[in-house]
Amino acid sequence: LDPEYWAVVEQIFHAALGCSDLALADKMLAKLRKQFSNSITVRRLAAMRLEAIGETRKAVKEYSSIVEADRTDLAAMKRQIAILRGNNDLKAAVESLNQLLQLFGGDVESWLEIADMYTILGQHRHAAFCFEEVLLATPKSFQVWTRCAECYYTAGEFLLARKYFAKAAELATEIAAESAAENSPARIKPLLGLCMACTALVSSKSRLSPKDFALNRDLH
Repeated sequence: LDPEYWAVVEQIFHAALGCSDLALADKMLAKLRKQFSNSITVRRLAAMRLEAIGETRKAVKEYSSIVEADRTDLAAMKRQIAILRGNNDLKAAVESLNQLLQLFGGDVESWLEIADMYTILGQHRHAAFCFEEVLLATPKSFQVWTRCAECYYTAGEFLLARKYFAKAAELATEIAAESAAENSPARIKPLLGLCMACTALVSSKSRLSPKDFALNRDLH
């Protein structure tokens, strides 16, 4: 009757699927089915097993049934999107993620996922918007600042790219100082990006005021 016991059983199930140990996964799933015969969670786990053996159509049908029964089942929605992405149907995956985010606007994992897919699709301004949503929840993450800056740089928004690379470099430097590793490799990418953004601003003949031109030179 200990809830922690069943949580461990579920964790073993996930680990077994990850290791392609279907025998162990089936054993754990049978335990859960016996204890929680009408559980939506168990139905979701069974659908994940269908995914593992390549029965994606049956899995999608089961996930759809779960979502129809509970419109707030975030895990089932994410599994549907994972199948779409696994089938390389990125446009459908993005559409589904946008629908999910209308219900769960604070889900950072989903914002990161859709930002990554927009990047692959070459829609860098959309990706930058999504990374900015992530930054609302993780303002100290220099990695996210860097990825957002890369999107702006690729989209030709060099002034914004410079700003975001500068912030990423600042945060990475603070982390390096705290860990007494001033030559931390983490600083290299945002610093290089900052140099590239400054160079691009001059090369693209962007209209910079004398003050901003001097700032650009100093940053470089």
